[in-house]
Amino acid sequence: MESTQEQTRIKQAQSGDQKALALLFHHYYPFLFKYALKLTWSRETAEDFVQETMLKAMTHLSSYNGTSRFSSWLVTIGTRQYFDQIRKCKREKKWIEEEKKHALRKLQWNFGTHNIEWSETMGIFHKIPDSTRIQFC
Repeated sequence: MESTQEQTRIKQAQSGDQKALALLFHHYYPFLFKYALKLTWSRETAEDFVQETMLKAMTHLSSYNGTSRFSSWLVTIGTRQYFDQIRKCKREKKWIEEEKKHALRKLQWNFGTHNIEWSETMGIFHKIPDSTRIQFC
């Protein structure tokens, strides 16, 4: 359970006291950053993660009811934020794969309409991972 001083700060922040809110976030930033670093394994991503979590906590501060520790509430917000981001990345990855397939079909069609032979070589080039390809301007 939080100290009386901390409970007072939370109540003040919920009432719109910006200084109390800043003190709370300043106090919990290192804790949340360490948690984010364990999840993401990236300093930059962890910093973004903490900022997004703090922003969401700030906008939903009125919903904090004190039944759990404030730190637990922040971690819950952060964890949900993290899984939302993973789901978003999966959707984007799936969309990119569909776009690649569409582009390949379009390229094959263009080859066919211009009487250019589509060889196995072109199919093999398409299978090269993006990280290995050299991009031309």
